[in-house]
Amino acid sequence: ATTAEEKAPYVIGGKIAEEKLNEFYGGSRIDDADTPAEAFSVFDLSMEDRKRGLFMMIYDQPPQFEMREFFRPLASLDVQYGLVDADLLLSSVARASNFAMESVRVHAFFKRTPDGLKLDWDMFAQTKYRTLRNFIEIPSSGMKGSFRVFVVEDVPDQGKSVAGIRTYRIADPANTSDSTRINVKIDSEAGRALSIINWRGNKDGQPQTRTATLELEWVGKDSPQLTVSRFICWEFLGLGGQDASVASH
Repeated sequence: ATTAEEKAPYVIGGKIAEEKLNEFYGGSRIDDADTPAEAFSVFDLSMEDRKRGLFMMIYDQPPQFEMREFFRPLASLDVQYGLVDADLLLSSVARASNFAMESVRVHAFFKRTPDGLKLDWDMFAQTKYRTLRNFIEIPSSGMKGSFRVFVVEDVPDQGKSVAGIRTYRIADPANTSDSTRINVKIDSEAGRALSIINWRGNKDGQPQTRTATLELEWVGKDSPQLTVSRFICWEFLGLGGQDASVASH
């Protein structure tokens, strides 16, 4: 399947998901050759998840070296033996890490439906294309996005607490280095929902990491700040989690 129309029948949401796929890929041909299906391995979920009809496969490729780009300049013997420091150009172009391709980690969740197992495309795309990292690294006022994350209460920036504010750390489930702190007002809808994992200030409190689906937004013109504009649900939406605003109607 190389088009949104061809992939939609295998994705949770079907025709509704087709619009999302078309928007994401821009109507272009979809090429998943870099993450072939046969390279995924089964990840054992809990019995509770399996009873709910959830299954998971993972793709985990460690950092690779592109050999045709690996011909690096050789340093002089003086540099190799530490008698002379390498200049900035040599130290940059000769560093092996500069030639390493990023690791690729993809989480593919499947849910049993009356029409068979269906892929949760949102999690697949978020982890494969690292959309959370792209979102948090490029502040853009007014930009919004929904993400499946690990969330835990964290210490405030610079260790200084602000009255009425709690600080949380969110991370991508597959690429946990894609993470950031977010300050949340205690009396906000998101703050009240997240309060059940608060541990700072509680006697014998311990950090508690949970899965959640959050809508994030960059707010402010001159120096945009990352905020939780909406707490959607605990767990991953569509995989055990249900949008509270939809469920209440």
